[in-house]
Amino acid sequence: MWLEALGLLAGGLLGATIFLTVDYFISKETLVENVEDEYPDAFKLLIKEKKKNAVNVGIFDEDNEHLDDMEITSSKGVSKSLHKGQTIYV
Repeated sequence: MWLEALGLLAGGLLGATIFLTVDYFISKETLVENVEDEYPDAFKLLIKEKKKNAVNVGIFDEDNEHLDDMEITSSKGVSKSLHKGQTIYV
């Protein structure tokens, strides 16, 4: 019973999205830097959504296991080279 409760709690924590606000233009390089800081085991990123000043990414490990989602927001904007569905290897 206790193990089930701990498993549900751990699963709930992994499903949370991290929100990060930065003070610079978001590019492929800055996405990789920010994700590496939070998730050293990250292998690739999938851009789930691109907005004018934010990017939502899914973070995956080498086994293609979904680690988490992250939204990075910037007052400076997002590079035009980034697009929804794009995969970026870390």
